[in-house]
Amino acid sequence: MRRSLVNALGHFDLNDHVSLYAEAKYADVRARTLAQPSYDVYQFVARDNPFMPQAIRDAIVPGAAAEYFGDPAMPDGVLVTRDDFDLGINDETDHRRTFRVVVGTNGQITDHLRYDLSYVYGSTDIRYDLANDRVTTRWLAAIDAVTDPLTGKPVCRAVLDGTTDPDLAGCIPYNIFGDGVRDPAAAAFVNTTTTNRAKLTQSVISGSVSGDFGTFLALPGGPIEYALGFEYRRESSDSRPDPRVEQGLTWNSPLTAAAGSFNVKEAFAETNLTLFKNRPGVHLWSIGGAVRFSDYSSLGHTTSWKLDTLYSPVKSFSIRGTLSQAVRAPNIGELYKPQSSSYEFITDPCDINELNNGSATREANCASILRAIGIDPTTFEPSTSTISSIAVQGIDSGNAGLSVETARTWTAGIVWQPEFLKSFSLTADWYSIRIKDAINTAEVDDIAKLCVDQPTTDNAFCPNLSRDPRTGFINGFRVEP
Repeated sequence: MRRSLVNALGHFDLNDHVSLYAEAKYADVRARTLAQPSYDVYQFVARDNPFMPQAIRDAIVPGAAAEYFGDPAMPDGVLVTRDDFDLGINDETDHRRTFRVVVGTNGQITDHLRYDLSYVYGSTDIRYDLANDRVTTRWLAAIDAVTDPLTGKPVCRAVLDGTTDPDLAGCIPYNIFGDGVRDPAAAAFVNTTTTNRAKLTQSVISGSVSGDFGTFLALPGGPIEYALGFEYRRESSDSRPDPRVEQGLTWNSPLTAAAGSFNVKEAFAETNLTLFKNRPGVHLWSIGGAVRFSDYSSLGHTTSWKLDTLYSPVKSFSIRGTLSQAVRAPNIGELYKPQSSSYEFITDPCDINELNNGSATREANCASILRAIGIDPTTFEPSTSTISSIAVQGIDSGNAGLSVETARTWTAGIVWQPEFLKSFSLTADWYSIRIKDAINTAEVDDIAKLCVDQPTTDNAFCPNLSRDPRTGFINGFRVEP
């Protein structure tokens, strides 16, 4: 990773009461990630492939492929599982450029009133270049090789059959039996570099006034302090994948184009009342409150608020407490993250070796799921299969249907700073937080477990998994907030 950042800060005082300020930031971040190569699980290769070693060809059971696929016309062949290191590992280069600028003014209106007004704009442009992205149709055509009857050399079956697909016209046969035995030109034919782009923007206008009422409106402990303000924010996200990726034509497919935005208008107020100060039995006693009203274009209205108090019978000892309600709206990524491919290793909770590692309902739920697709749950043991060591491809995306999460918080505490122990302070706090409708993204392994560890399989997790109807193995998933 290489990061280059530039910051500029400045202000100009027009006079003793008015100041102008500005900030600017530019960040250029480049990162390169090397990951596992493309791979195949049980990819069928016909018996007439000229690259197939004779020992493998001799071991083929006649009619086994037709029985396995349930197709009498299926030719004899083998199922190949391999990691395509000879095609080159996935090589991703990410380039992010972020620009942010702030302009504003603040100052003093009167001896008891200050103001602050600002505008913020920020944008991030993202480009993902993925080298060695395998083109699926070219790959399938290249590994389906036969012997040219005229030359006696390997040739792509599609070429020999006279394909009219211009993308396959230059097909070069690829040898998948062995490591480092393929023709480099065949790898160049199969691979491509795809480019995906995205842009995030944010605009914020905010203003506030703060101060106190002076002697006009005062309590025994002092003048009433306050703050009032407003804020407007707009956020947007726009993702544009490579056309080949969007159409699902490559190994790292599909990625869907996605765009979304929301705006929020807010108003807030805060006050602090010093009830008593420097009175017998009361060194300081204050209460405060705050409220913020928000109107989200995507979610509707929300309200957050706070009530607090501080009581000090003497200077060295204070008691404090707060009751508040906070809200968090889903961010732009949680709402509108574009659909993308993801690869995860999954421990199948329905494996007979995992049935006792979950809830009391796991065994029955697994039996129900497996029997529905014709699999015997009493012998289901994917951990003994080659496929268990292969990452499963799934979908990762945002969720535009999310709502607001709400937290109710109570706090209480004390602060002790005894005068006879200088530089000593003891703080003790108790708090209780209850969150409703919390936004969370479960890991794939957790989704698989939660599917079968609920009272029934009629839950929010099971629809996010798919299973191969022939083997019962998990062969797909969906992850979203």
